Amino acid sequence: MLKRETFLRREIKPLTALRAVAAALVFFYHFVYLRNPVPASNVIQAIAQNGFIGVNLMFVLSGFLLTLRYYSDVEQKNLRWGDYLKRRVVRLYPSYFVMLAGIAVLGTPINIANVTFTQGFFTKYFQTGIINSWSLTAEECFYLVLPVLLWILVRCRNLKISAGVLLVWALGMLWLGLMLVNWSQANDIADVSGFMGDYGFALTRTFFGFAIEFAIGMFAALLYRKRGAFGVTVSTIMVAVSLIGIAVCVYLMTIYTDPYVVRELRYVVSVFCGILIFALTCEKLVLSRILSWSPLVYMGRLSYGVYLIQLTPLVWFMAGWPILLFYAGCNVASALLYHGIEIPARNLFLKRPKPATAPTLAPQPAAFQSVQRAERTQPEYALAIPRDRVRN
Repeated sequence: MLKRETFLRREIKPLTALRAVAAALVFFYHFVYLRNPVPASNVIQAIAQNGFIGVNLMFVLSGFLLTLRYYSDVEQKNLRWGDYLKRRVVRLYPSYFVMLAGIAVLGTPINIANVTFTQGFFTKYFQTGIINSWSLTAEECFYLVLPVLLWILVRCRNLKISAGVLLVWALGMLWLGLMLVNWSQANDIADVSGFMGDYGFALTRTFFGFAIEFAIGMFAALLYRKRGAFGVTVSTIMVAVSLIGIAVCVYLMTIYTDPYVVRELRYVVSVFCGILIFALTCEKLVLSRILSWSPLVYMGRLSYGVYLIQLTPLVWFMAGWPILLFYAGCNVASALLYHGIEIPARNLFLKRPKPATAPTLAPQPAAFQSVQRAERTQPEYALAIPRDRVRN
């Protein structure tokens, strides 16, 4: 059991690298399409125009990885809320607040929503401070509900019941978000503060709209725990189906640009992302081997910083550079944050207990030491103890 849980909790390198892909999609959406928002005329432009699907991929990945990480803790009643929340806080907060302080020094206005991670609930504040950080509100909300969801899921008898629970939860969150929009608008709260200001915002910027992505990732993790990775042939087919499916959805998004149609297609993209993530758990898959390349895995570890820093004045001095050079520069800046802030914060706040050391023996008499030296010079067979002299 221990070996199995250790295996399930290991770093799946292709999925770490996939985080870099997700952050890159968002980056190129911001700096290729938004710089020149013209209709796509080729595949590269179509991908850049719809690079926001990288956010969907990030949330599906979070659902998958966090479920693998904490399912057994909940199942074995080993999850400690304090330790869990501390780990999640250390994961998000240190680099975020360093960047927030940096942009404040450079003159960017900061408000209470930026400090409390609640900007993702307000149409008036969701693009203030660190512009991309609205997604951290959704991530933080998922952190808070995950242990409760896992507590329910460990009590489900089979995957069908688990799928039903996740579906009901995700649709329930979506319904709750839309009801909050109704309530906010009916009481003029939306006009005053922007809280859950409109339906499009609820679907595309809030935890309520992205609960489906988290649920897809969670179900993929439950399936992986149940049966493990598929073989190379099946996994190859899954990769092909997922990539073709994502490509078709991206193509349809370039044709049907109504925001609600695009959001529906993004939900379909999230399903294909779940299939892709599951397929990449097959270590022998060609794509898994490519994504396991050390530089790509390292870029995946930097992806959180790349995602956050790209729209901040901290990197504006690079904004006029060629796009690939700008992207490389953001990765360098993220590496400085990773090694200078993230890793030291983990070492400081997530210290592991030191293994117990053997007690120091008192100095032995010289005669006894000479006997020990003599024994060490004897061949191994001479030191063997006859079985009949061993006391139980």
